Amino acid sequence: MILDIYKDALEYSFQDGKRLVKLGIICLFNFLILPMFLELGYSYRVIKVAVDGMINGEDTLPNFDDAISMFIDGLKVFVVKFVYMIVPIIIFVILMVIGKAVGGASPTAGGIITFIGAVIGIVLGIVCYILSDLGICHMANGDESLSTAFDYKALREIVDSIGWLRLIGFYIGLIVIRFVVVLIVAIVLGIIFTILGVSVAALTAGAGIAGVVILGFIVMFAVFCFIVVPFLTIFEARSIGLVYNLKE
Repeated sequence: MILDIYKDALEYSFQDGKRLVKLGIICLFNFLILPMFLELGYSYRVIKVAVDGMINGEDTLPNFDDAISMFIDGLKVFVVKFVYMIVPIIIFVILMVIGKAVGGASPTAGGIITFIGAVIGIVLGIVCYILSDLGICHMANGDESLSTAFDYKALREIVDSIGWLRLIGFYIGLIVIRFVVVLIVAIVLGIIFTILGVSVAALTAGAGIAGVVILGFIVMFAVFCFIVVPFLTIFEARSIGLVYNLKE
């Protein structure tokens, strides 16, 4: 079933090249902060389509209409993520500070506290990250209010229904797929520009290498910005929405 989710999400993400580019343009300006909420809002729309649909269905990519609504949805997603992640971050920081303070008198004890703090922070961070995603899906599947994303009783039932091992395996698969996609694209582009560089060097006695290198960086940036990043953004949102639907 998890493999079916990956397959569906991969095919779904390549439905419309124009929308990939549009999302890529939004991602390009994320450093301005405001576009980041539009990206999160679009991801939320993808999740909503997924939780309302089914694996291998005929769902289509959402539109970019009503930017204000999309921005508000992105703001809600950000708030959910922030609230869920703030707890493990605070615990991690507190234990790091305690470890450093204790380390002044006893380096061994300080090191142990620091290590324990790191482990607790990582474990809690993973748990809260998964819960935040399920909370967003639950919000999209319900009345779309923020309170729905923090319905811990409902989320606990959803997690129990899907299973922690299944969820962790699912997220590990997401990480692997993202890495493989990035690696494959980088290798293919690298091979193409290596061949082009060798050809140009042979024809121009090395005079055109700088131009090929610059062109290579520009093309690689464009491919990752307008194709790879938006593709992976949609892929992850679609996958998360579909895995939420595995609840009984």
